Amino acid sequence: MFLCRMDYKTTIGDTMKITLRHYASGHEIKCKKGFSWTTLFFSFFVPLLRGDLKWFFIILITNAIVTILTAWLGTIVPWIIFAFIYNKRYISDLGKKGYLEVKDYVPAPRPSSQSPFDDRLPAGEYRIKPEGKKFL
Repeated sequence: MFLCRMDYKTTIGDTMKITLRHYASGHEIKCKKGFSWTTLFFSFFVPLLRGDLKWFFIILITNAIVTILTAWLGTIVPWIIFAFIYNKRYISDLGKKGYLEVKDYVPAPRPSSQSPFDDRLPAGEYRIKPEGKKFL
């Protein structure tokens, strides 16, 4: 009866998050995949706070047009639509900027001369090229 016990934190919770790392600078961004609850509740403010100006203007203009055309009755419709598609578009745009997905990547130990507060990896740590080849 209890053969299919599922631990929420190790199965579902981990698969919905993704870590992206810029191939040159080492900057990491953690974001969620799938439905965006923040976009549903806060609409165009989410891309604005993330610094994604392209999607900020797309969502803002779409919301304004639909709100004007439906006399406030259809305002929630674009919010629901963008909640389903925004996270995927955001991850796709980060990929175009040079971010790659990190999967179970453990960096080599840092040399003692490097500051422990430096977020960048040592020179030569990346074994990828800008063309989009995978880590290691």
